[in-house]
Amino acid sequence: MRTLLRLATAGSVDDGKSTLVGRLLYDSKSVLADQFDAVERVSRDRGLASADLALLTDGLRSEREQGITIDVAYRYFATAERSFILADCPGHVQYTRNTVTGASTADVVVLLVDVRHGIQEQTRRHLAVASLLRVPHVIVVVNKIDLVEFDEDTYNRVSDEVLESARSLGLYDVATIPVSALDGDNVVDRSDRTPWYDGPSLLAYLEQLSPVGSPQSEPLRFPVQLVIRPQSAAGDEFRDYRGYAGQIASGLVRVGDAVTVQPSGRTSTVTGIDFAGKELTEAFAPQSVTLRLADDIDISRGDLLVTSRSVPPVTQDIDGTIAWLAEGALLPGTKVLLKHGTKTVQAMVKVIGGKLDLDNARLLPAESLGLNDIGHVTLRLAAPIPAEEYIHARGTGAFLLIDAQDGGTLAAGMVGDALLDTKAAVEAIGETTVLV
Repeated sequence: MRTLLRLATAGSVDDGKSTLVGRLLYDSKSVLADQFDAVERVSRDRGLASADLALLTDGLRSEREQGITIDVAYRYFATAERSFILADCPGHVQYTRNTVTGASTADVVVLLVDVRHGIQEQTRRHLAVASLLRVPHVIVVVNKIDLVEFDEDTYNRVSDEVLESARSLGLYDVATIPVSALDGDNVVDRSDRTPWYDGPSLLAYLEQLSPVGSPQSEPLRFPVQLVIRPQSAAGDEFRDYRGYAGQIASGLVRVGDAVTVQPSGRTSTVTGIDFAGKELTEAFAPQSVTLRLADDIDISRGDLLVTSRSVPPVTQDIDGTIAWLAEGALLPGTKVLLKHGTKTVQAMVKVIGGKLDLDNARLLPAESLGLNDIGHVTLRLAAPIPAEEYIHARGTGAFLLIDAQDGGTLAAGMVGDALLDTKAAVEAIGETTVLV
């Protein structure tokens, strides 16, 4: 059976990211004939001698006109070895928020670097996002190797620079690959124009990556999205029906399991699992199901059902690391809404503990956070939530900060001090894994 891999691409503007994705799709025979015909037609209209493969991913009209990626574009393709869900993220600094979205569920981030320019500020920012989001694997594609005549020394210099920055941010599972996205060197097939490189192509490396740990092996976390209480509206058989619907964030649940409701702390036993008109004996992440319990407990949207063997702590004070995604500055005392799972509560920023300096990967004192800053904050909540550190629970350790006035997303956050965790990881790991 083919395994599924979620990957996100990132990189600075004009590093060739959309061209790489287009080349990956085309050379792996994942592009329909009519799609490619349309790309060829547009390319000819622009006076190009060959098809511009970047047009396969830049679907928005404004993206094609400006030659940049603005929104996250999802593509699906498969090989004989594996199925892929690809999130093509923007490279422009203005759209870093979209990169955070695309990388948040990724198993691997493919980061592009122009071999002529080396590491840029946006490169460091994307590495920092990958580190803070605890993305399991990072592949650094050193692109446009054809423009430096496939020079090994130039590639090694850029590779060392990138890997040093990755190491400073606590990234240890990192690979580097010399690539020409335009010509296809080392994208799907190994290139004979880089005889000094003995590693796999990009696609071969993606196919051989070890599977990421399954959320099914983690403790049960079930955010309640809806309480289903049809009474007589759906027939006499549902008169006494009471179920709690949602998507399992992590873990596995079986009929007969003891569960605890957070934040109330009440306990009960699972008596039924309903899924698409059928009754199941067990369900696992990321299935969406309805659970029935033995006891009538006050449970509403936003509550969290967890296994009684592993109950997360409940708190109204959150220390977290956030990526600030709004135009206006974040200041101490700012009132926001915090969305954690299916629960939304009022919150206030008590302290800004500092922001990440991307040049040296240090947390510097800061009185505010601006657009695309990554920093540490302390929040006081109006109601308690079951908070777990993101480093241990990606599904329930994340949160959003929302503008209470217009509902816009202000920040993506992770429970716990991920910046300090990163520093500790650097000291513990010592060296970065390199594929060269």
